[in-house]
Amino acid sequence: MIDGKSFDVIEKRAAAPLDNTGTMRLAGPSGPIDATFEGPAASERLRAAITDLITRSLPVTLGDMHLIDGQ
Repeated sequence: MIDGKSFDVIEKRAAAPLDNTGTMRLAGPSGPIDATFEGPAASERLRAAITDLITRSLPVTLGDMHLIDGQ
């Protein structure tokens, strides 16, 4: 993890191997991916889902990076 202002290394971790079949959940907003993301309107649904995830996570992320006050 890199500090967004100073670019100092805050933490180092080893990445999982590419053939790893395990699941690791990351903290933050998430949502299910199901059949509604298939078909002709899938790109708009995907765009809306990504926009929602960014909107929900941005205040916390910017606060963690000390770029805005509060969370």
